[in-house]
Amino acid sequence: MVSHKLHIKWATSLGVPEEIARLVNKVIDERNWHDLGRLKSAYTLSIIPLRGGCYVKPRLTRKPTIGKLARIMREEFKDKESLYYAVVAAILHHFMDFIMKVLRRYGSISLEYPKVVLKKAERLIHEHQVSRLEILCMTPGAFKEVKEFIYAHVEDMLKDILHELETKGKVPRIGPDTFSKVFCEWAKHKNMHVITRIESISESYNHLLPPSAAARKIYSELRKGRYTHFYMAGTEFAFRDVDEAMHSMLKELKTSLGDIMYR
Repeated sequence: MVSHKLHIKWATSLGVPEEIARLVNKVIDERNWHDLGRLKSAYTLSIIPLRGGCYVKPRLTRKPTIGKLARIMREEFKDKESLYYAVVAAILHHFMDFIMKVLRRYGSISLEYPKVVLKKAERLIHEHQVSRLEILCMTPGAFKEVKEFIYAHVEDMLKDILHELETKGKVPRIGPDTFSKVFCEWAKHKNMHVITRIESISESYNHLLPPSAAARKIYSELRKGRYTHFYMAGTEFAFRDVDEAMHSMLKELKTSLGDIMYR
């Protein structure tokens, strides 16, 4: 996720005292947990009785941790002003981490569509219940202040976060979600609802797949530099790399990537 150095840079730009920003980062990331405040995934086991025995079925659950974060924040920051700054820093911390997640999934090209990136990051904020922190800590207005600040400085913040990703070599120009979005629009345009077979130089997948699942598999093969064939309703298609595939699909759709991204 985003480095603490960058978290502190933007938190202090928002007016949060540096010592509070540092402590908030430690609370969220550096104790016996990581990303405290978000939903945590865990597997539970369900035992289903069967004749002559039983069947153990694993089930993925997502547990909220925002209440624990709020409790620790109230314990660490006793006065009202410090608590408000801490809540602002915590919301900003998670918002920036989610922006990085979106950039990784959509690729560096998403820098051209900053409002799309922020909209998707904000959706994750609400999905993980981070926006409830201001209610649990009784600091009204904190989430609104962070959101308005990010929207006002979106280009510089996205460039900072993207630079960190690029130094780690973790972001392609076209990410898997961008490719999938275009591929699904293209398959819909061709009235194709399933992909029957995907083949590359070293792999063969002979299964019925919906376009979204097929897009992920095709993208993975193309990213490995493999010339990839696939079949829709008995018709063969082939792409050599991700850029060629994107150009071909957008050309046939007679639209731009921006039109699809903003849908």
